[in-house]
Amino acid sequence: MPDAPRKRAILKKTEAESTATEAGPSFWTTHLSTKGQVVIPEQIRKDFGLRPGDEFVVVALNDLVFLKRV
Repeated sequence: MPDAPRKRAILKKTEAESTATEAGPSFWTTHLSTKGQVVIPEQIRKDFGLRPGDEFVVVALNDLVFLKRV
């Protein structure tokens, strides 16, 4: 089991040391406007420190669309 030590190390982190990117996935609903705009839910904006004017790469893969801040 080569992954066991790594899992134990992750579990030892305190809640304060965890980041949004280390947490499990969260699911939210949003909508696409007639102008093609998508609202990123407030909690996700807060968790990732997203601000107006941030730029993103949009990646489409099969039936998934990803946003990656650049």
